[in-house]
Amino acid sequence: MYVLTNDQMQQVDAETIDTICPGLELMERAGRNVATFIRHMFEPEAKKAVIFVGSGNNGGDGLVIARYLCEAGWKCSVHMLKPPEKFTRCRQELPAIRGDPRGK
Repeated sequence: MYVLTNDQMQQVDAETIDTICPGLELMERAGRNVATFIRHMFEPEAKKAVIFVGSGNNGGDGLVIARYLCEAGWKCSVHMLKPPEKFTRCRQELPAIRGDPRGK
């Protein structure tokens, strides 16, 4: 197993975004796959999640995870560690987390 430093992971993210898929698509893929993993690990016993998100890329992943879990009938408590205006690339996820599943 390899463990990457923060700088190395940022470089991997940047290279992936530049060469494989756009950042929002990468965020969507990551969030969907983590939500699927969570559901496989914890359903049917648990259908509640507490998700803490910052304003960076991982925060966007967390918002996507919350959206997918909510769409699957989970009760999610999302705690934003920064004010909404600090969210940049993941700003389009905020309406979905606030109750509009279409994200509009």
